[in-house]
Amino acid sequence: MAMFENLKISANAMILIEQMRTFSNFDMFPMEVIYDQLYYFPDADPFTVNFEMSGTESTLFLSNIGTPLWIMLTMVILALILALLNKCRQRFTCINKLYEKLNKYLNKDSYMRFFMEVSFDMMFLTTLNLYTIEWLKGYSSVQASNIISIVLLTLTSSVIIYLVVKFFRLPKEGRVEVYIDAFGASLFKGTQVDRREQKWALLMVPALFFVKRIVMVLILIFAKDYLWVQVGLLNFMALSSMMITVWYLPYDSKKANFFEAFNDCTMLVITYHAWCFTDFV
Repeated sequence: MAMFENLKISANAMILIEQMRTFSNFDMFPMEVIYDQLYYFPDADPFTVNFEMSGTESTLFLSNIGTPLWIMLTMVILALILALLNKCRQRFTCINKLYEKLNKYLNKDSYMRFFMEVSFDMMFLTTLNLYTIEWLKGYSSVQASNIISIVLLTLTSSVIIYLVVKFFRLPKEGRVEVYIDAFGASLFKGTQVDRREQKWALLMVPALFFVKRIVMVLILIFAKDYLWVQVGLLNFMALSSMMITVWYLPYDSKKANFFEAFNDCTMLVITYHAWCFTDFV
């Protein structure tokens, strides 16, 4: 909510929010020297003042993504190494141990979990880049940022569409059970995958996960001038999520269900305060 253009937040609170964003993006190392050597971006205005105060000082993907980009590149390189080891391990048996160790951690479920962790950053920063896209001649870093944004947003959208299509292409009988078995260690981690009654309710967990992030991207960028839309949708999402969590208890422990409902209650309180103590009313 700190990025909402028409929501006024004190400067000291924005400093704290910027530090929290730095920690959440793993930007704990001084990478500016490396970035200055790799990229050169022209001076440009931020998308909004609140975006700048929250740490998103540019509209370009490469300028904003920071350390997560290097983590993504590392994951891709490790996947290529694993594929190479798989191809060569029949001929060179000495690498079987290394292959088995890597394969234990670099599997479909681990990559899906990683995708879920970085999905919001990828959707938000690539959409922001493309919403304000400019193909400036003579600035290769700007053009590279635009191209990477197009590729990553396409890949992110394709994965989400694949997950939806995969579910509906399964046979109707036993569809929920088969889908949960296929993605139980990634999409449904921490949920009651062994429950027998209302097992379909577990589908709400990944659905809400992605819907929340997609809606957040849309209201931050496309509804930046409409505080009532932003606050209203956040309130509706928090209320819906809390009702589903409290009613169906999809997580595998009372503590997990409690903290999920507590997070939604916190968002509800914040949005109610935004309604009462801003120009919205």
